[in-house]
Amino acid sequence: ENVNSDSSPLRQALINSFTTLLVRLRDSCLQALRTHEGVGCDGVVRSMTFLEWLFRFLASCLEIGSNYQRKITALELYKVVLSYLADENGGERKSNAKADGQRVMKHCIAVGKWGFTSEIGRESLLFCISDSAEDVRESAARLLATYFKIIEPDASRFNLLFNKGVSLCGDPMFYNSEAGALLVYTVTCLSYKGGLGATKFLDIKFERVCSGLLPHAENQFAALKTDILLGATGGSPLYGILRAVGRLELDPSSPEYHTLSPQEINRFVNLVEAVVHHLLQVLASKSTSISDYAPS
Repeated sequence: ENVNSDSSPLRQALINSFTTLLVRLRDSCLQALRTHEGVGCDGVVRSMTFLEWLFRFLASCLEIGSNYQRKITALELYKVVLSYLADENGGERKSNAKADGQRVMKHCIAVGKWGFTSEIGRESLLFCISDSAEDVRESAARLLATYFKIIEPDASRFNLLFNKGVSLCGDPMFYNSEAGALLVYTVTCLSYKGGLGATKFLDIKFERVCSGLLPHAENQFAALKTDILLGATGGSPLYGILRAVGRLELDPSSPEYHTLSPQEINRFVNLVEAVVHHLLQVLASKSTSISDYAPS
């Protein structure tokens, strides 16, 4: 129940202790797996069973109804497992031959005990992107972008997720629009990792995702200029789409980092300037209505 604690020092101590435990588990399994007889030894079997239980426990902490403390702690522990067992560099001990954590992961997959990079694990992390807490969303997105990718059979599923992200960008609630922008960014990263580019998996008629989103932003701004209240509450708040385009174009870890053409960059900059100018005008305008009552 320590995962429910709201104490940051306790959470960090838990993560540090867990990291030590996982490194020892990894190293002992690697030592045993070097011998044919060690594959079925009690220590390896128990370690595989523990990893299976651990995945189920962490996945349960990410379900609907879990509090913030459980989610953020589970995501940190999830990150430790993937960094030491699924990372090609094997965590921090890169120069040590013992750091080949992927060998442990492959054995765990072979015996049917691995779930961290499975479809169930992926869906658990995708669910976290719609969380109201920013660090939960960002932690889940980083894990997805680092350790997962889209393959051909997943194309329709991720195309639906992309469209959902674009739709959420138009949500009037700011954390929903931020979640939509992050979902668009994450799905784009995963699609590029599939090796064939975003246009292979997503319904985009442009060469790049950010190029396809730019007209959406311009259309939403046109709606806002016509009626700012109707636009903000009726699916055209603009913030989410601008955030998605900005992150894809300006984030160094983005697969579309600095890929907009000079003409598109000018359109984007001019759009942002026009939005700022329009909003300042709205804020500076004086009300023409006359009322005998103080505003509530």
